[in-house]
Amino acid sequence: MEEVVNNQQNHTVAERDSVNFQAVSCTLEAGVKIYASRVDSVHSETFKILSGLSRTEMKRQENDGGKESLRHFRCSPPKFR
Repeated sequence: MEEVVNNQQNHTVAERDSVNFQAVSCTLEAGVKIYASRVDSVHSETFKILSGLSRTEMKRQENDGGKESLRHFRCSPPKFR
């Protein structure tokens, strides 16, 4: 009887010191899903902003009669000595 109790105690100590790969894999999977979700969100938001900028630029060019706007060149060029 003593051997069975000692064997069970040794077995539980070994289980405590070992790595639970199932828990590690679940934690890793959850982290990957969260990261992927954030990357997808940033990607979609970036393209929404980009398409908005594109539409604004197209409207600006239509209002200027198709000519390139010189609004981008308002600042004076740097002066060299």
